[in-house]
Amino acid sequence: EQGAQSQSPSSSSSQPGRPSSKGLALKSCGGINDLSELVSPHYNIQEARLRTTPAGRSILAKLGYAVHDLPELPQQTPPWEHIVLTDGTPLPQRIQSTGRRLPLKRRHLKYIRSL
Repeated sequence: EQGAQSQSPSSSSSQPGRPSSKGLALKSCGGINDLSELVSPHYNIQEARLRTTPAGRSILAKLGYAVHDLPELPQQTPPWEHIVLTDGTPLPQRIQSTGRRLPLKRRHLKYIRSL
């Protein structure tokens, strides 16, 4: 029982002015951030990212953020409305055979890569 009492934290033999734990000793070196210092930038980045889309603003509104004060989002057209993926020429008939499809495939891929 006497040995257990000498191990208690209240009777530890820490010197005045020195940290009483290794965690505090490491923190005092200045090279280790605590959790709040690590989480804060990620939290701010996520909030900024969510402000840029209608779905993100909906999430922020459900979390209680004031999204009605934010500026109007610019209207974005979907990519399929302004990117043409075909050259407009009609497909030839009787392309069931692989020999006829391969040149068409190559021509289409060449056209897509040139965009």
